[in-house]
This record gives sequence, structure tokens and C-alpha cells, in this order.
Amino acid sequence: MVGSIPTSSSNQINKKRMPIKKNKTNEQMFRALFKELEGSIFPALLRERIVNIMELTVYDIKNNPKQWERSFIHPSMYEELNKIVQKHLGFSKEINDKTK
Repeated sequence: MVGSIPTSSSNQINKKRMPIKKNKTNEQMFRALFKELEGSIFPALLRERIVNIMELTVYDIKNNPKQWERSFIHPSMYEELNKIVQKHLGFSKEINDKTK
């Protein structure tokens, strides 16, 4: 028949589909990042940037609360994250330990 689509070739295309690739979790991506950075200066640079960004974010939340109230993510979540970051990555503990 003129204009008909052969079904056998379309079935062959469907059989050759690639499997769906699963996305990595955030934890897997961070583990891969730290594994690649291991043994270099980059973890220290990353640590400094994370601590600095969190401090600036909390500072901005306190100075511009009306802007942050309209945020998709509630400001208290950033403040809680900052506490966790400071606990594990912050520099104030190291400074206090050195002055004792």
C-alpha cells in the first residue's frame, strides 16, 4: 500500500531504546566532588567559600528581611543551614583553639 508505515521497522526502533539513566543523589555528587578534590588545596578553598557565603546570606537576611520573606525557601532554613555549616566547617572554633 502506498503511504502506509511499516510496523516492523518501528518495532525495531522501540527495542533499541537506551535504558533510562538514573540521576545521582546530592550525597553521591558531593562524595564524587570530595574524592576528586582530595589531596589538593581545593577543599580548603571550597570550605572558605561555603563559610563565607553562608555568613553573607545570614547577614543579608538580617538586614533585608522583607526581601527574604518573599523567597521560595524560608529564611529560617538558611539560618539553620548556617549553624550546621559553622559547626562543621566554621573557622571560629579553630581560632578559639589556637588562642587557648
